[in-house]
Amino acid sequence: MRPLARDGIMASRNPSLAGADEGSASLPQQQTIEAILNNLRAPLLTLLKQEEARFVDRKLASLAELAAGAAHEINTPLAVIVGEAQHLLKNEAVPERRHSLLKIVAKAKQIHQLLRDLLFVAKGRKSRLSSIPLNTLAAKAWAEVESLARMRKVRLKRRSPVQPLTVQGDRTLLQEAMTELLRNAVQAAPPGGWVTYRITSDSTYAVFAVLDSGRGFTEEQREHLFDPFYSGRSAGRGKGLGLAKVWRIAQLHDGTIHAFSEPGLPTRFELRFPLERRRRSRGSSAARNGHAGVANHPVTQRR
Repeated sequence: MRPLARDGIMASRNPSLAGADEGSASLPQQQTIEAILNNLRAPLLTLLKQEEARFVDRKLASLAELAAGAAHEINTPLAVIVGEAQHLLKNEAVPERRHSLLKIVAKAKQIHQLLRDLLFVAKGRKSRLSSIPLNTLAAKAWAEVESLARMRKVRLKRRSPVQPLTVQGDRTLLQEAMTELLRNAVQAAPPGGWVTYRITSDSTYAVFAVLDSGRGFTEEQREHLFDPFYSGRSAGRGKGLGLAKVWRIAQLHDGTIHAFSEPGLPTRFELRFPLERRRRSRGSSAARNGHAGVANHPVTQRR
C-alpha cells in the first residue's frame, strides 16, 4: 500500500509540475512585452511633449494676431484721447480738473503699455545680451518692491551666494522678470507674512527662487498659472500679464520658470537661467547647427 501511496503522490504532483513548466515558458513572453512597452515609452513621451509645444505655439500665434489687431484698432483712438487731454491741460487752472485730466492721460498710457505687453508675450522681441551679475539684478528688483511690502506689512528677507553668479542676458528683461516674481509674492502674502528669495546654482544653471507665505494654488489654477488674464488665480497672485511675461522672458534666455505649491509649505517660483559659460556653448552649437534652439514652455509642479 505504501508504494501505491508514493505513486499516488507522484501522480498528484505531475499536473502541478506541468503548470510550473507552462509558467516558466510564459515568462520570456512577459519579459518581451515589458521590453516592447519600455521601448515605446520614451518615443511616446517625446511625441506628447512635441504636441504640447505645438499647442502652445498655436495659442501664441493666435494671441499675437489678436494683440496686433487690437493694438492697431485701439492705439489710434487712444492717441487722440491723450492728445486732447494734454491740450486741455495747458489751459486748465482748476486743480480738480487738472487731476482728472492727468488721470485720463495716465490710464490711456496704461492701456497702451498693456497692448505692448500683450504683443511681447505673444511674439517676444530681440534681446540685448551682456554679462550680468545675477546678484546685482536681484538687489535692484528687491528695492523695487520694498515700498509695496511695507504698505502691505509683509516682511522681506533674502539669501544670496557668497560668489556672484553671472548670466548672459538682457539686463532690463531679467530685472523685470525678477521684480514681477517678487511683486507677485508680496501681493499674495497676507499682512504679517513674509517673502524671501534665494540665488543658487548647479553646474549649468543659475536659479533665482522666490518663496512666500501666501496661499498657494489649486490644481485647476496650476494649469493656467501662466495664461494671460486668467481670472481664476488665487487672490492677489499673478493677475494680468505679469507671470505670462516672466515665462516669455525665461524662454528668450533659454531658461525655464517652475512653480511649486503644496498645502502647509511655502509657495515657490523658480527662474532658471544657463550660466554664462553654458549659454555661450549652446549659442555656438546652435550657430553651427543653423538654429536657435527649442522654446521652453512653462512648468508648474506640485511637490
